[in-house]
Amino acid sequence: MKIIESGLFIKVENGQAVDHPAVPDNLIMAFGEIPSNWEPFIRVECTLKPNTFEYIQTTYEKIDGIWQNVNVIADMNDEQKVIRTQAIFEESNIVIQMLKDSTINLMNQTKNSNNIISLQNYMNSLNTWSFVDPENLNYPKFPILEK
Repeated sequence: MKIIESGLFIKVENGQAVDHPAVPDNLIMAFGEIPSNWEPFIRVECTLKPNTFEYIQTTYEKIDGIWQNVNVIADMNDEQKVIRTQAIFEESNIVIQMLKDSTINLMNQTKNSNNIISLQNYMNSLNTWSFVDPENLNYPKFPILEK
């Protein structure tokens, strides 16, 4: 466990952390002191890597007398999956358009006829590419060009 931020406090009500951690200066400015229902908190590094249709769910738990964030991977619900799929679809269209624009620029700059043919074939692949699987976008591979 790697601590990435310490010296924080979190509000505790009925044995449960509520709201979000705060720095002592903000509490002192707001209340004149650190209120007794605010307890020490540390933020620990999250090393989890969720897949496409997962997300990191964070809770606050008291461990060894100190409040800290606890992270777990959770599955998205159906509505979240639809939203995520739409976002990936939109991002992939932007990527394809950027690849097309870059390919056109390269085609306009190159004098090598073999490279022009390779770039034209690549452009054809970009033009026929379609969004099928949000977990495996499988963009066309850029050709190896001659020097």
